[in-house]
Amino acid sequence: MGDLFFGLQLALDLPHDSLLRPQLATALGELRQSDAADRQRAGWRRTAEALLASARAARMGTWDLIRGNAEVEYRQWVDELEAMAGWQGADFGQDGTYVLSTIVMHVQGGSNSDRTLGDCCDIPEAQWLTRGTYARLLGALPRLNCTNIIGSAWYLAPHPECAGFSAEVLAGDGFSYLQAVRG
Repeated sequence: MGDLFFGLQLALDLPHDSLLRPQLATALGELRQSDAADRQRAGWRRTAEALLASARAARMGTWDLIRGNAEVEYRQWVDELEAMAGWQGADFGQDGTYVLSTIVMHVQGGSNSDRTLGDCCDIPEAQWLTRGTYARLLGALPRLNCTNIIGSAWYLAPHPECAGFSAEVLAGDGFSYLQAVRG
């Protein structure tokens, strides 16, 4: 059994004055400062809490669990997200309110975290894009044994202090993989 890749992306419609924007930014800062496994687990708990509080604002999303080629998939997602960090304000569109939240993980195959994510992602296809499924997947984050995680990251784009993506940009080229969140 090979390593596992897990990725989850949500387009959150958060007006500029939403109190959830600074809450997300604070949780992101705390997660990035967590280095030891116990602090990572607490950081992912705060991340899950912040994103679950934002779940009603999720309009589009996608998620994936891939066994094998996990390192390649993880690196590809990270490279694309890092490139997005260099986008100019105009690249996000005019007066947008969407914040793109992306979680990526490269997990050791056969580990407890592999089994936890595998169980959480074992969902009938008809339910893949429901708000309940995204809540279930986010709820798995604090249950992961961080010593089994080879690489992980959480990205917010643009930074919650900035204007967000416009709906037109997210409906255009480069984001066709995003699907409407149901329920």
